Formats: sequence, structure tokens, C-alpha cells
Amino acid sequence: MKVGDALENVTWTSSVTIKNSRFEGTISRGTLITTRRKVLVENNVYYRTGIHAILIENDAEGWYESGPVTDVTIRNNQFIECGFNSAPNNYVISINPQNHKMVPNYWVHKNIKIEHNTFKVYDSPILSARSVVGLVFKNNRAELTDFLTAAKTKPAFDLTGCRDVKINDNWFDKALDAVIGIKSMTKADVKSDIPFQIKTK
Repeated sequence: MKVGDALENVTWTSSVTIKNSRFEGTISRGTLITTRRKVLVENNVYYRTGIHAILIENDAEGWYESGPVTDVTIRNNQFIECGFNSAPNNYVISINPQNHKMVPNYWVHKNIKIEHNTFKVYDSPILSARSVVGLVFKNNRAELTDFLTAAKTKPAFDLTGCRDVKINDNWFDKALDAVIGIKSMTKADVKSDIPFQIKTK
């Protein structure tokens, strides 16, 4: 041990179930989730949260927001016009560990499934993810609203240093700029049955 090391008591981390709830009237995020045990977020409404509706962190230098997640399911939720207070980083769901270096064959988070949700968005950004292995975005629906003017400065999916990503069987409003942006990874790390344009940033 030395000064600057961070420890987490992993025996005290909790499993989390968030069901049948409504989150609104906040200028910040809807829910912040970081626990290595099983997480289920189901049948909720996130209405105009100021920042991300759901944020998954991992931070050992600022807020100390716990360690990695290993089993997260986000399904059958409604996300309505979230992120209005955080443009251009107005992703509805953000997986944002605070690792400053991308280490080969190492990922902070794993096994995150986002499925059967409805996203009512005023702009293209839907999901940003950093350092995740085993990320699934499947059977979701994204509709464009006129709540605010769309900036269109970010891709719908912003991926950094991820692997084994599957984005398929989703429906997107034709007016949405459904683009996948990647960094510190290759096109082979993303599987999608939708003809998205994949950009290396």
C-alpha cells in the first residue's frame, strides 16, 4: 500500500433492483449505479432528467463512486427527453469509468444489457460507453421529439475501448442520425445488423 491507492470493500457491495418508478424534476442525472453485483433497472420512466438518465461510473480519484459493474440489465424503461442540461454530452445512458489509460485486453465494466426500452430523444446521442466488454443494445425503439433543437454534433453511439458490442434489432426514427463512433477499438469489436456508418474518431 502507498499514498494514493484506493480500496473498496467488495463484500459490502449490494445487488440493486429499481422497478416501477418515475424519475423527473432534476437538473442532474436520474440514477447513478456502480456495484459489482446484479443490477436490474426495469419498467421505469425517466422524464427530462437534466443529465444522463442512467450513469455508470467507476472513480477512484474524485467522487470515489465504487468499482466495476459485472451484470447490469436495463429493460422495458421509457427515457423521455433526458440530458437537456448536459449538451453536447447529452447521452441518455452513459457508462463512464474514470480510467485515463486504455490497457490492452483489460476492461473496467462487463455484461451490460440494454433491451426493450423506448427512447424519446430530441437529439441523436443515446448511449456512450467506455471500457466495456459484453455490451448489448437490442430491441430498443428511438423516437425523435421537438423538445429542443437538435445539435447533431455527436453520434448516437459513442464507444471508446469496448469489445464484444452488439447493437441489433432496434428501431430508429428516420430523422435520427444513427451513427456509431469508435475510439481505441476496431470495427470488429462492434456487431450490428443495422447499416450504421462506423466512424473512427
